[in-house]
Order: sequence, then structure tokens, then C-alpha cells
Amino acid sequence: MPVGQTLLIADGEFGFVPYLHCAAEAGISYLSRLSRYELLDDPLVRERLRTARWERVRDSGGGPTRHATDLGEFAIPAGPKTLREDGTPYGPAVARVVVSYYRAGAESKGRGHRIGDYIFEMFVVIGLSNVAWPAAHVVTAYYGRCGLENRFEQADRELDLDMAHSFHLDGHLLTLLCGLFVWNWRVVEGVPRNPLPERVDAQALEIPEIGPTPDIPPLESSPTPQAPPAAESNPAAVEEPPAPEPDKVEISEAPSEASDARSGETGSQNLDKVLVGIDFDALLRRRPGWTWDLSTRTLTDDHGVQMKLAVVNLLGERSAELRFKGSDSANHFA
Repeated sequence: MPVGQTLLIADGEFGFVPYLHCAAEAGISYLSRLSRYELLDDPLVRERLRTARWERVRDSGGGPTRHATDLGEFAIPAGPKTLREDGTPYGPAVARVVVSYYRAGAESKGRGHRIGDYIFEMFVVIGLSNVAWPAAHVVTAYYGRCGLENRFEQADRELDLDMAHSFHLDGHLLTLLCGLFVWNWRVVEGVPRNPLPERVDAQALEIPEIGPTPDIPPLESSPTPQAPPAAESNPAAVEEPPAPEPDKVEISEAPSEASDARSGETGSQNLDKVLVGIDFDALLRRRPGWTWDLSTRTLTDDHGVQMKLAVVNLLGERSAELRFKGSDSANHFA
């Protein structure tokens, strides 16, 4: 099978920056849960959640009704101690972020971040466009993986495939293949004997059904964000949550010349040092046609839309988060 036709779906344990880089460098489309819930308490992201177009997620009908939206691409930074096997640091992973929500019940459990009466979940996507894979389809694919695991467990239970039928790998593999053949044969023969009633399901259409916008309380009254889960044990990469209070540099239309007490240089000079140290060519490699102009601090997309640098968050000595504002601030931020 060509690598370009492969979609790898992984548990949230593998939703960290090293795995995103691994998939991108291998050219494999990748989908995992994302635990960077601090993004949901970013004012720009929170406003996006208020005005987003939410699509109903197709499901089995046995769980909560989910709705999903696309937040676009983000440059997700690695933890300060996350290193490659050769000791070099990981750069930010540029990936698409999808968010889903469902109404919280009295005993809501599991992953996610609660805002008001809703549980929000985040998913990170590599290599799947929002045209071919709308947000609702992304969430459906992720939970389809869970259904596949349950199907294998069901086959083990009903056909005793988890027994040691052979103490040789080839013999046990033959047993599994026979068991899967019997399982598929039962499905094929069972459908004509027990036909399903004809019905039209809005969730089964190619175009997802548009859902309601959640009533999100103001940011000031939101609960304290949950801490990211503990880092997975990986000798090549150890994730740490970003600093809770990054240094933030607000940028006005005219560069500020206020003195910086730490270095004796102007704020504009310090900002230029940060911007010069960022490899924009590498960051824009996945966005053909996009350009960056350091002299005017302007990012231009492939449609000619110009976005001015608005905020710089210093996440550490080797990483920074940049936010841009265009003519339409609701649709152009990164």
C-alpha cells in the first residue's frame, strides 16, 4: 500500500510533538487526541469557539451527541526537554487542530476539558485537508478506531481466538485468519437473512449536519484548566507542559521604543532578535505560497491576504508562539 494512502490513528498517548514530527517526516497521515487544553482558554480560540460552524458527528447512537469544528493549523511547540535521539531539540510541529463538544452529564467521565455545561475534546491531524476530511469526519474516524478494538475483542470472545491454538507464530496466525474468515462469512450471510429497515439518516450524508453553538461562559468565569496528562515514558522524547505564564509581548502599529530593564535595549530591538532567530522558511514549508516580511512584520497567505504580527508569547529560551491578525480577525489568526 502506498504510504500516501495510509492513515494512522493513535491514542492520545501518542499525541505529542515527537510523534507528530515522525508522521510528518514519514509522509503518513496521522490522527490522535491532543491534550493541549490550555489552547481552549486562549482568548482568540475562545472567540473562535463562540462563532464556529459546528457539525454533528456521526456515531453509533449509544454515546453522547458530539459536534465538531476546525480550528485550523497551529505550530505546537515541544517541551523544553524534548530532544531527538541525537540530542537536538524538536521544532514546533505544524498540525491541524479539531475540537468537539458534548453536553456534560451528571457523571461525565473520560478525556476532555469542561467549560460551562460542555466537555470539549481536541484532536491533532497531520496530512488530512479540511476539504476532504471535515471536522465531523475526523472525530468519527478517531472513535471508529475504538469500535474496531471492540470488534476484535468481540471476535476473541465469541470465537475463542485469544486461546493458544498453536505455540508457533505461523500456526497461531493461521488460526486468526480462519477466525476472521468465519466472522466475515457470518456478516455476509447474516445481512440477507436479517435485512435492516430502509431509512434516511441525516448523520450518514456526505455533508455533515450543522449543529448548535455551545453556550460558552465568559473566560473570567471558566474553571481552572486541567493540567496536561503525565508525559509518556520515551527515552527519545519527554514531554513537559509549557510554562503557565509565558512572557507576552504586545505589538502596536508603531514599534515600541520602551526600554527593557533586563538588557538595556529597546523592546523593538529585543523583538527583532526573536524574529530573526525563527526559521520562517521551515515553518511555512507546509504552506505553499505563504511569505514572511521581517521589515514590516507581515505574513501573507497564498491568496494575498496580509496578516500583521499582533502578539508574541515567549515559551522558553528556544521557542515562541506568534499570533497574527488580518483584515478579518475572526478568520485570520495563527
